[in-house]
Amino acid sequence: MAAPQIAVLSQHRHPRLRYVCGELGRLLGWRLVVVTDPGRAAAGRFAATLRYGTPGPGPALPAHRYLAGGPYPTRAREQAPRELFAVAGAFDPLAAAFFALSRAEEYEPFTADAHGRFPAAASHARAHGYLERPVVREWAEEIASHLLRHHPRLSVTRPAPHLRLSYDVDLPWAWHHRGWRGPAATARDLLTGHPRRALRRLCSRDPAHDPYFAPLARIRDRHERLGLPLRTFWLLADNRNRRTLIAIGVAL
Repeated sequence: MAAPQIAVLSQHRHPRLRYVCGELGRLLGWRLVVVTDPGRAAAGRFAATLRYGTPGPGPALPAHRYLAGGPYPTRAREQAPRELFAVAGAFDPLAAAFFALSRAEEYEPFTADAHGRFPAAASHARAHGYLERPVVREWAEEIASHLLRHHPRLSVTRPAPHLRLSYDVDLPWAWHHRGWRGPAATARDLLTGHPRRALRRLCSRDPAHDPYFAPLARIRDRHERLGLPLRTFWLLADNRNRRTLIAIGVAL
């Protein structure tokens, strides 16, 4: 069954608006098509029309300037989403959803954690209490409810939830297959006061017992028991030329 097409009648077709319409449409089993011509929206090919910042009858949403290419909200930290993306007191769920999906705040200056990452503790979601809520799905449901009040015959097909696990293996071996780095690491352990670790390196003969490699077999076995697909991404790099990086997906 083809997904119902919903016309989103807007004054612009900015990439931000088209992106978020595509994402929210997938959550609802609809195809949200951004159009700027009222005649095209009324041509009959669409199951419904949602006005986005345009006057007229029927279901409508306010259009925040953020989805027209407007700047990053300067008061993001102080305001919750419903205040931050309000237009004349009305909430724009499309703009809020784009803000959440695009991780826009991570493009602004921030203090990174020990691994150079954006810390969740500094996020807008943490500051306003929605870090563990599926707010984009909630806002999509708000839009659906708004449309269904005007078009009760519309069908909503929500995709079934699914789980995808992936593992990033940068270094599969701690002691084995390390070339000259193996003896060098043993010498380093001895010189830095870690004789037990050096002894374990020297006495380890079975690669399956390598502390980095052994967990991979446990992960594989657990996935097999649970019937979950497993995809592991191995990063292969030529250290003589750090611009040469090859990412290979290997299914274990």
